[in-house]
Amino acid sequence: MSDDLMTFLGEEGPGKAEQAAEKPASWKVLITDDEQDVHSATTFALRNTKVMGRRLEFLHANSAEEALKVLKSHDDIAVILLDVVMETPNAGLDLVAVIRNELKNHRARIILRTGQPNQAPEIEVIRDYDINDYKLKSELTQNKLYASLTAAIRSYQQLQTIEASKVGLDQIVRASAELMTKKGIHEFAQGVIVQLAALLAIEPEGLICVRRSGSDEPPQIIAAAGQYCELIDHPLTDLQSEHERGMLQECLSKRQNILDKHGVALYLGSSERGDMCVYVGSAGPVGEVDRSLLELFCSNIAICADNLELIDRLRRFAYRDSLVDLPNSHALNEKIANLQASGELADYALVLAEIDNLAEIRAAHGAEIGEHLLKSVAARLRQSFPEDQVELCRVATNGFALLANKAALSSESVDKVFSDEFQVDNTQLQVNEHSELVALDELEAGDQDWLRAASYKLSPSSSR
Repeated sequence: MSDDLMTFLGEEGPGKAEQAAEKPASWKVLITDDEQDVHSATTFALRNTKVMGRRLEFLHANSAEEALKVLKSHDDIAVILLDVVMETPNAGLDLVAVIRNELKNHRARIILRTGQPNQAPEIEVIRDYDINDYKLKSELTQNKLYASLTAAIRSYQQLQTIEASKVGLDQIVRASAELMTKKGIHEFAQGVIVQLAALLAIEPEGLICVRRSGSDEPPQIIAAAGQYCELIDHPLTDLQSEHERGMLQECLSKRQNILDKHGVALYLGSSERGDMCVYVGSAGPVGEVDRSLLELFCSNIAICADNLELIDRLRRFAYRDSLVDLPNSHALNEKIANLQASGELADYALVLAEIDNLAEIRAAHGAEIGEHLLKSVAARLRQSFPEDQVELCRVATNGFALLANKAALSSESVDKVFSDEFQVDNTQLQVNEHSELVALDELEAGDQDWLRAASYKLSPSSSR
């Protein structure tokens, strides 16, 4: 027997150091053997050993039953040094099947050790059982044990990396799909914080700030979670933590991700949307796998934000009048349909106001003056009717509509807005206008075109 063969010396059992609570950056190794000397010799031989920069933390079991309890309590065991013959001749082999099939633990690497090779022939065991190595106790020198353990731990880490990547990628895909359903940049931003925290397996505490392209104003916080909630709609300068504020400012100025042991600041901006970044705290440095996933996360979320911006822009074109920046007829019909769905239709009325001499004004003063007049009319209507009480829309070339509770609206109040002249580019213009009010519960709009139904009811040819 060579000098470097391990000698199984009698000792009092596993040391207190091995039974201590888990410490950071360690590999857990479960020694399962019914011989106390095997536990002692193994821990003694590897007591000062580090594998891939981490120390070894030993857990102990004297039987398959005890090992099963340990495995159920620790889901991060890297290697199991498993004896074949314990309480029964095949206790170790039976435990392998339980670990793989019942516990569904396919990450832990199993090194089978036996002092009786005839009891468990090597070829049959490797063929029939999901183990990763097979060793005779008599041939386990300190060097060979270290080599087997290192190979097993390296394999375990690779499986961890693959699994973490799969979980992370799944979260990124689900995050992208979920965030695409968010309405508006604020809800989207809130969702980004939640999804990023889930990806890093931390509490959702963080914030998102934006800086519009070409703006000289300080970055604005548009979403926050956890301890940062009170900072929503505040400038970034209101963030008290100098470290976190510095990370966000550096992220925005450099337009790149900033990571340290306290947190991550990710850049999500674009040339069209402007600068955007998200910050979440972290309990420690981000691993290499997480760094790769964060890069992919940023790419996906930036694309989501671009798509959301495009959707908002298309929706704005579809539901908003670009000249006077007011909701259009499509938006009005949708609003009234929502009132009907909520059972509030009977409480609301609609006033339609038309400018009778808009064509004459355009003919006399030009199309540009006509456009400026419409903007002036819209501005005066906004000033006259509170936005939180009256829905103001432009529904035709020369027509506006006002939707409000019956008690808050009348055609006379709308006519009063047009009683004074409008000054447009140093030109005083008198606008001739007429308006009519109709209660929404008097309309018949089977096709949901409420505006058309109202216009028909108010037309001279209709029976009112």
